[in-house]
Amino acid sequence: MSINANDYQKAHRSVVFFDRNNCTQIEVSGSDHESFLHNILSQNMLHMQTGQWRETALLSAASHVLAYFFAVKLEGAILLLSAPGIEATVIALLEKFVIAEDVQIRASSHDWNLIELWGPESEALIQKTAPQLMHYKPEGIAGNRTLIIFKKSENYFSEESFIDAETRHVLRVENGLLEFGTDFGSDFMLSETRLEKKSASDTKGCYPGQEVVAKIETYKRLNRSFLRFVLDFHSALEVQPESEITLPEINSLIFDAESGEEIGRLTSRAYSPSLKKTVGLGWLKRGFFEQPIKVALKSKTTITGLTEIFKN
Repeated sequence: MSINANDYQKAHRSVVFFDRNNCTQIEVSGSDHESFLHNILSQNMLHMQTGQWRETALLSAASHVLAYFFAVKLEGAILLLSAPGIEATVIALLEKFVIAEDVQIRASSHDWNLIELWGPESEALIQKTAPQLMHYKPEGIAGNRTLIIFKKSENYFSEESFIDAETRHVLRVENGLLEFGTDFGSDFMLSETRLEKKSASDTKGCYPGQEVVAKIETYKRLNRSFLRFVLDFHSALEVQPESEITLPEINSLIFDAESGEEIGRLTSRAYSPSLKKTVGLGWLKRGFFEQPIKVALKSKTTITGLTEIFKN
């Protein structure tokens, strides 16, 4: 995977942009739209102010993640933003919960621009360019990503400023940001992603999967959990040109470096020019994610590294 070195450095020094208009955008409106979403999603969706963002999830009864959203309050509606290519799936899932509520559910990708800003000067740029923009900063290791939306009829940023998908991927993995549809999906429980602290309310009433989320929080009994990894290829990485680095394969098995026991899988990885090491995201089973440990990945070669405990 090759990246644009200038864009990468600019993302660490100032700010760059990435076009996310391929993401799923679903607008839920109608007189009951707030209470409808409040009853079925994991986060408190009531009394949101226009322009306010919340992270939330649609869960199965067993708390598996059917969809993960960034929700934005609009005038008379809530906009749900999720992974690319799942509009029809999300609409079908939401419509199953409609009984007699006054709600309208529709795809709205033709109405809104969704842009990511990466870099320490993101907030300053927004305040200088258009402080009224609806924006949100998902937490990560460095907190360097900001999401913004604005009407398709408005134009604030030149397409010439946009970074490529490969550079954006490196920034995401460096910052320890999990992505629905890439790192996790319906085979994972919300608590296993470490995202429940900001996407699930512990004070609202019942929602699908709520009992399981609450039970895990009470008894602290997770079967697996996501972490970030920092991996070493060899002791003299500078000798090897970046273009020749072979990254471990996605879904590579992860082993305890001391016992050799299989303990997890890799879901995302990228070479970090800043660290001069490979960073990765993945999950480990219970007994191995509670504190940093040394791991080995069995790909085309055996790669060792350390886990990092992080909070999404």
